[in-house]
Amino acid sequence: MKLTLMPKTKWGKVTLFFWISSIVLWILMISASSMMQLPYENVFTPQGSLLLMSVIIAITLSSVFCFFTGLFALIIKKDFSILVILAALVGANMLFTLITLVYKVSTV
Repeated sequence: MKLTLMPKTKWGKVTLFFWISSIVLWILMISASSMMQLPYENVFTPQGSLLLMSVIIAITLSSVFCFFTGLFALIIKKDFSILVILAALVGANMLFTLITLVYKVSTV
């Protein structure tokens, strides 16, 4: 097992792409929310913005895909690079947060 910085396999590079896209979408969400002066809590209400709602869903999907492709690259393809490991951890965090939010909403 050799630890490198950059991914070596195609799946490692796909994982890195999903991680970078989620970061770019997150920056877009922050700037759009600031321009619209709309807090994140009000996005999914009827008075919310369709643009912000779409960006938040895209960030979530990108992070979840980042986790699964990172897990595939780590376990199956044996791509042990630092960036793939970090991307998989960030995706796992988003997946855990999503599961927690869905559970809290469903039990109310």
